[in-house]
Amino acid sequence: MSESPPVLLARLDDGVARLTLAGPERRNAINPAAVEAFAAAIESCRLDPPRALLIDAEGAAFTVGGDLDHFAAHCGDGAALVAALERMVPTYHRSLLALAELPCPSVCAINGAAAGGGIGIAVACDLRIGVPETVFATGFCGLGLSGDGGLSWWLPRLIGHSRAAEMLLGGRVVGADEALAWGLLGRIVATERLGDEAIASARRFAAGPGHALGEMRRLLLASSTATLAEQLVAESEALSRSAADPDARAGVLAFARGQRPKFRR
Repeated sequence: MSESPPVLLARLDDGVARLTLAGPERRNAINPAAVEAFAAAIESCRLDPPRALLIDAEGAAFTVGGDLDHFAAHCGDGAALVAALERMVPTYHRSLLALAELPCPSVCAINGAAAGGGIGIAVACDLRIGVPETVFATGFCGLGLSGDGGLSWWLPRLIGHSRAAEMLLGGRVVGADEALAWGLLGRIVATERLGDEAIASARRFAAGPGHALGEMRRLLLASSTATLAEQLVAESEALSRSAADPDARAGVLAFARGQRPKFRR
């Protein structure tokens, strides 16, 4: 009997795509099969972008990060471990970059532990919704590894250098309430409400002006490395592009008339 795919991608109604980490028996650990499946799902979204992307997970954990059983099998010598990492990480990182650069908003439903490089999936999304059981743990310092998943880039920008250092260098585990206060989570909901809340959020994004939201997403991503002068130029150019889109005319006219805008689907 063949194993179930470790990542599932479904296209829902209203333009939402749902990417599910589907390896609950291993707590959605990231191994070569999971990386390849995740890469294929993100590539599908890149080639045929949805209006919004929802990422969630089956089981009690979002992901425990790298599959330590897989890596332990390559610890006979340093070269084997290096080779095992180099077969996985570049593909994983390309997928995370593609996720961050998608033209559609993204929502991540974090149903439990998010650990190691798997945190990179969550922080690449625009909105992160957690539950009281949600925890973030990098764990790299306990493994003697420097880390991956783009965390050294995302965490300082999301929570500041000192807190990022606590998580990466000190291995600090961050619970849901602290993650909300720090900005790792956008909101916390009751565990039984997570699925409904996440889908509702994705559908709200999908009902919005797709072109404008894509431009906003690109501006936000570029802002961390741009000067103010560069960002102002980028905003002017993006504003002109979005103004040329039919959604802008529909939105402006609806607002002027006191109506609710209806954007294209």
